[in-house]
Amino acid sequence: MSSGVLPNDDCVPEFQNLKARKYRYIIYTFTDDLKRIQVARTGERSEDYNSMFDHLPADDVAYVIYDQEYAKLEANVYLDKTIIHFIGWNPAASKPRRKMVLASSTRGFSEKLGYTFTKCQQADSISEMRSIFREYEDMAPAKSAQECEAL
Repeated sequence: MSSGVLPNDDCVPEFQNLKARKYRYIIYTFTDDLKRIQVARTGERSEDYNSMFDHLPADDVAYVIYDQEYAKLEANVYLDKTIIHFIGWNPAASKPRRKMVLASSTRGFSEKLGYTFTKCQQADSISEMRSIFREYEDMAPAKSAQECEAL
């Protein structure tokens, strides 16, 4: 990794569990000495992003990986889709050195996870992070493909 920060051994397997739909999200944080990335919390599939916000550190950086489901209109049919977001959480109250380590570790950490994210995003407030998720909610009515077929 370009910053020299390495993920703990459980970081990649827990991400694999998220991809296997065991979790809705994972919050990764840095150790106090900034030498390791660790799993701080995993969220159950029943949780949504609003409940995840309660677990974000208010004054420290973190990585958030969130598995979002949404419906998208394709060929006049709503299809169930998912996107896995990779977000660098960078609140204003976090220390400058920790912000720099977050920024310099992002590419290496995402590569270590072995997954090609559509985009790596940054958020410094709950409202900014909420807008990332709402972009996909606004693509289609809140109905699943099964509900649309029943109409």
